[in-house]
Amino acid sequence: EALKAFRPLPKPVGEPLVVVDGVRSGLGNGRNAFSASQNGILSYRTNFFGNGTRHRWYSRAGKPGIATELGNNLAAELSPDGKRAAITTGLHLQIWILDTATGALSQATNDAYNAGDAAAWSPDAKRLVYQAVKGINQTVVGSGTGSLVYASGVPLQWLRSGILIRDKGAIELLPAPPEGSSQPVTAAPKVLTRLSVDQVQVSPDEKWVAYSRQAGASRDIWIAAFPSFASPRKVAKGEQPRWRGDGRELFLYTDPTGISAVDVKVENDLATGVPHVVLSTPTLAIGSGTFFRYDVARDGQSFLVRERDQAVAVQESLQMIVNWPSLLSK
Repeated sequence: EALKAFRPLPKPVGEPLVVVDGVRSGLGNGRNAFSASQNGILSYRTNFFGNGTRHRWYSRAGKPGIATELGNNLAAELSPDGKRAAITTGLHLQIWILDTATGALSQATNDAYNAGDAAAWSPDAKRLVYQAVKGINQTVVGSGTGSLVYASGVPLQWLRSGILIRDKGAIELLPAPPEGSSQPVTAAPKVLTRLSVDQVQVSPDEKWVAYSRQAGASRDIWIAAFPSFASPRKVAKGEQPRWRGDGRELFLYTDPTGISAVDVKVENDLATGVPHVVLSTPTLAIGSGTFFRYDVARDGQSFLVRERDQAVAVQESLQMIVNWPSLLSK
């Protein structure tokens, strides 16, 4: 076929104007649910993904506990001391801090937009790093302000040895910014692996790493040596692996089974048991995704999980505006 030349698009003139608010938007991947025709009709989807979800504590016996208010909750990350949790929620994916004892929420970030729902606590539970539009930001919890840490990548976990990040298809270890510093990290991160892995979680002793890999229509959980990612072995079907605080259990999620646990023994080498279900309720809304929709208390006896309120019928509506250019003159 003959090559066809395309006319370049005209350069934009002036400042952008808001046509309509409340459009469903994939802030992390750039996908946006709207379309405009040449005859002046604009259609778009509303109700941001996650409407009708909250995070709730469940005991290992399945007893429900304190829950957040119903909203657009996505990811959850417990602080190392277990006293607080970072909850990603809202249309703009802001991070709120949950007091795990009282259920009180306080806003931690106030960026115009965050780019995703990845957040990680510092080992002393004083700071958070999180995914932002221009890279990785940090905030001192309670300060209400954020500063750039690194100009690209996604934070996965804040270790004693540095911040584990994903950047340009690689898993890397970034030096952590010193406490009290608001300046970006200038040292280059160390590339650990270029394997196609997701949901990477390093064990509490930082000797092992668990992660998920796509296996056809499902995912598998693997464990390898850290930081080399050497000697990988498949543990089970599932995703979103979480370590118990002493590293003796690994938790994972499978749909529709729920959350299961795998016993982990480390003597001369690592050995894992058979997965067994520890939590399964009909309201679980953990789902599949790059990041974690649940977390586990250090003792492995309770879980902070994302759930959907079955009493709330969440329906996405398709809106249409006729002659949308006329809105620009208002």
